[in-house]
Amino acid sequence: MRTLDKNLADWYHKANPKQRKDGHTWYQDAHRFARGLSRITGLEFPRVVGVIAALSPRCAWSENVHAALTLVRTGKLPKGTPVLPLNVIKAREIMAGKPPLSVLKGSKVLAFYDNILSPKTSQRVTVDVHAARAAYNKATLTKSEESRVFRVQGNIELQQAYKRTAKRLNLRPHKLQAIIWLAVRDSLRKPKDPQLHLFYPEVEE
Repeated sequence: MRTLDKNLADWYHKANPKQRKDGHTWYQDAHRFARGLSRITGLEFPRVVGVIAALSPRCAWSENVHAALTLVRTGKLPKGTPVLPLNVIKAREIMAGKPPLSVLKGSKVLAFYDNILSPKTSQRVTVDVHAARAAYNKATLTKSEESRVFRVQGNIELQQAYKRTAKRLNLRPHKLQAIIWLAVRDSLRKPKDPQLHLFYPEVEE
């Protein structure tokens, strides 16, 4: 377990100033985007966050935002979206009135929902593949490791490692996760790849 903590601390210290700055505000920025989308569409804020979380699996953040923005505003998904059909059903159920927490499933998705919903108080950690890569300190996870990330016990172990490390670094757990996520993501980019951080289409009032 302590090896996980050391790996996470090492990745935090590898993060450059921009990654640390962006990581500190990542979930607050996502929260503001969801607030804006709620305001212009009239869909309750927790439901907007629920739609974002429901559509998130296997999507890059830019794809996640674009899909949520289009679905909430038009009732349709953009062409070529990578969103899984089952997750579209979940998003529509939330839009139709079902409580988000009765629809959303899985440790990663529930943590992502909570982090965006309440970035000032959330204590959960969104553990996805990048978060696990940092914890295990390897770019390519074994099938067993990747499967463990999304199983309850394995996800809890990684969340606890992030929480312990964040406490020692005097950070909120989800801020540490966002900083490390950006550092890992950027380390895997090819030199000519664009340096995307957050993609927020302009939400017109």
